[in-house]
Amino acid sequence: KYELAQVKEHLSRSLESVSRAYSMVTGTNCRVAIKILGGSGNSFVKTLARDSASAQSCHEKDKSEGKQHTVVKNTDYNLILNGGRSYFFCNNIPSSKEYINTSKDEYGEKLPYAAAIVLPVRSANSQQCEGATDKYRCLGFLAVDSAARNAFLEKYDVQLGAIVADALYSVMDLLATVRQAQDDHPLTEDHGGKHA
Repeated sequence: KYELAQVKEHLSRSLESVSRAYSMVTGTNCRVAIKILGGSGNSFVKTLARDSASAQSCHEKDKSEGKQHTVVKNTDYNLILNGGRSYFFCNNIPSSKEYINTSKDEYGEKLPYAAAIVLPVRSANSQQCEGATDKYRCLGFLAVDSAARNAFLEKYDVQLGAIVADALYSVMDLLATVRQAQDDHPLTEDHGGKHA
């Protein structure tokens, strides 16, 4: 049996280390979050976990997320899932005319970050899946951001995130399996995510 609340707590602690590493190398305060895909055809994203400081400040927002963060209305997720990009990188989001994000409404059109890196948590589809149309199986995203413009160096900071995103795949794959088993079980009820 898996305790989802404990898994999220462990993930949050891990993200705290990632946040500290990015903050140290950039010299800015960096936030880190794991987003999971949901809905038919992976149509929206929800927050699974954040570093501890972000988790406290975003607790109410995350709790009421629902399904409003659709992939197609978020440039970063959409470019990765539907645009064939291997990651999203932008060091000056306020000046980007192409960048759209469903969180803008929540923050009154001003996002709390100016630079962001978003990486897919994914694995190459197995050769056993001969009918697979997608090259990769994506379970979600690792998102890193900073309030400072030009905080990141693409050459190095994307690679740091890619290592973490790859390491997250097996954990998120297990969570996806557990969630699927819950959905398939007719006696399963939602007890605040405390069972699996």
